[in-house]
Amino acid sequence: MLVSGLHTCLSSSDYDYIKDGSIGLISPHKHNVMQWFALALLGKGLPFRRPKDTPLVAETDDNNLYITYATGDITRLPNSSITMHQKVSVFGESWDLVTIKIPGLGVFSSRQMVFTGGELNKEMIDSPCVNPVVDRWWEFKGHNYHIKGIKKSVEEIKEKNGPFAGKKVARPVANFDDCHAVVQGYVKRNLVKGYDFIIKDLRKRKVYVRGNIFIKCSERGLTDPFKGGSVKMKAFMDSLKHACKVPNTEQPYACVDMMVMGVFMENVFGLHKSSVLHTVHKVEESHMTGDWQVTAALSVYQNGLLGF
Repeated sequence: MLVSGLHTCLSSSDYDYIKDGSIGLISPHKHNVMQWFALALLGKGLPFRRPKDTPLVAETDDNNLYITYATGDITRLPNSSITMHQKVSVFGESWDLVTIKIPGLGVFSSRQMVFTGGELNKEMIDSPCVNPVVDRWWEFKGHNYHIKGIKKSVEEIKEKNGPFAGKKVARPVANFDDCHAVVQGYVKRNLVKGYDFIIKDLRKRKVYVRGNIFIKCSERGLTDPFKGGSVKMKAFMDSLKHACKVPNTEQPYACVDMMVMGVFMENVFGLHKSSVLHTVHKVEESHMTGDWQVTAALSVYQNGLLGF
């Protein structure tokens, strides 16, 4: 409807406008391909590099984790995990660009499984991944869950200010270690043997994030919600620990959501405290946005509008 309105507006204007080959929409499939190419090009991953030297783009929806990257051997990928496969011409070479899906590692699906332990009909939840002061109802996929923290989960700290300054007080906290153990078990159960080659293929690549991963980072103040910017994993882990220690009425499930992301980024991408997450909004090497328009401009420059 929007594109049709633009055609009508421009056709009736004083501009020399031709409808064919002017305005249109790109499909999500083409957007993924073009964005990956732009990030690889601007991040100095092209040309004269091998597929394993190029970045990956990770995102989650409510249910799954999706990773777009160039693989050196597509025959070793399980067909059931591939949601997109595109032959990409990279400066005279033909590469296999894929998007693979790891089910169950989306924000809401993983939250549900961590809370219920797989017993989806269990509606009264006492979770170590939630601060004891939290008492909320959460609805997902037809289930209405009553979420609470574990009441006896406290941490003794010495107050620095106020009437109890210098004295030890018991502060209610989510149990970081117990939560980590539950999440670690869940994530590892999802990474069955079929993903071994994928995980090996992804190691040591630059990681760009978008979708819900980016949204969670921006909600925690780790990156600008509009301009993006890199996120140090140390800052991510500090924010995770803070989310588990300090209740936030606006983000009552921040501890479990951040924990899931932290665990799969370690287990799938091999990230650690000294690693850096990058956002597609900004490529540090070129100070440009790593979006699809860069690829479109290069394609038009090389082949003209008809080639694109």
